[in-house]
Amino acid sequence: EGTADGRISPQSSFWLCLFDQRGWVHFSRGDYEAALADFKQAIQQKGNEELLIQPLEGAGRCCIALGKAEDAIQYLRRCIQLTQTHTSQEADSLGRINLALGQACDMAGDTSAAAAAYATAIDKLPDSTQKNADKMYALMGLAYARTQLKQWDEAAAVWTRIIELAQNDKSRLHEAKAQLTRCRSHGADAPNTDTASDG
Repeated sequence: EGTADGRISPQSSFWLCLFDQRGWVHFSRGDYEAALADFKQAIQQKGNEELLIQPLEGAGRCCIALGKAEDAIQYLRRCIQLTQTHTSQEADSLGRINLALGQACDMAGDTSAAAAAYATAIDKLPDSTQKNADKMYALMGLAYARTQLKQWDEAAAVWTRIIELAQNDKSRLHEAKAQLTRCRSHGADAPNTDTASDG
């Protein structure tokens, strides 16, 4: 930054890329405040909108790490908008960003918005081995959101899918089976008794 100052035009896209890349270095080190400052600098630069996608995602992820849910939602929604406009063919990216948006909405207490974001993430993320972890996080997020919203049958369908995928994860498998039992006790096939409760 110091070397380039005064030598590279302030209008050059170099500055946006510099702050973006330095932001990700700070992010990888867990210095989210410094990373967020750099991502904000990148976002303020004028130029190609497509170049804003990465720093917007970075800013959103930093805000999640810092507990700034509402700011994260704003950054990630704008990131999704630009991704759909400029790189809509990159379903994997849209899946990853929607997963982060779901987490931010969860943090903000907006369970319905979280469920919608998780569902989109699941639809966009591939089933490849490398991406299975992200897809599982999205499935877990959606399952808990549907359960919290008392959408019992929809939640049961997601928990069933998790059980199918979590055969080698005993802890997750146990939790999913317990939640599935709970959802079925409240769903359409549940016994119609006056003593049934939502607890």
